[in-house]
Amino acid sequence: MDNGTNLSKEQLNGILDKARELSAEGKTPDSTFLNEHLTSSQSEKLKSVLSDPEKLREVMNSPIAKRIISMLQNKDKE
Repeated sequence: MDNGTNLSKEQLNGILDKARELSAEGKTPDSTFLNEHLTSSQSEKLKSVLSDPEKLREVMNSPIAKRIISMLQNKDKE
């Protein structure tokens, strides 16, 4: 699956499921969460993007990020 993240569909679904669980508990994902769901290379790429405001803005404005945010917001309403 070439989604620009090098994450498999299973990884993406696992991350979203766990993020929903944490959100429902009032918690936020931390480095342990990343280590459980991403390879070290993927985790480093994510940290790099999160620490760069321009890269983060670019990612957050992407269509897939908008879909994920929408999915998470809709789950909160249920």
